[in-house]
Amino acid sequence: MALLLYFAFVAVAIGGVALLLNRLGKGREAEFSIEEARAHFLKAHPDETPEEERVFKGGVLLGLGAHRVAIIRPMGMFPLVRILARSEVSAVEALPGSLRIRTKDFADPQIKLGTDNAAVLRAWLEERLG
Repeated sequence: MALLLYFAFVAVAIGGVALLLNRLGKGREAEFSIEEARAHFLKAHPDETPEEERVFKGGVLLGLGAHRVAIIRPMGMFPLVRILARSEVSAVEALPGSLRIRTKDFADPQIKLGTDNAAVLRAWLEERLG
């Protein structure tokens, strides 16, 4: 009986913590402007110089030159900064409402970017990657 009460108490406590985090806004994804995305990128890669940017739903693509792009997107409350070179990309697909980048990396095999105009973003990305 005591073990059953213990499990019930633990379940209520975990639910309470999850509710509290949600009410405080700690459960939503990060949102940032182009300037904030550039700042996050330069903090992670101070020796790089972004040339141009494209905005997608929830993040920013930065063109870096030399057939590379940087993707700054939310990972929970924090921004994830990743540089992609042409050698790391196996395919770029324009889907209705999104763009899918298939990578050769097992840790992040596909990156899905929300966009209203996937064909234009795909053309820009393929031009930047070469």
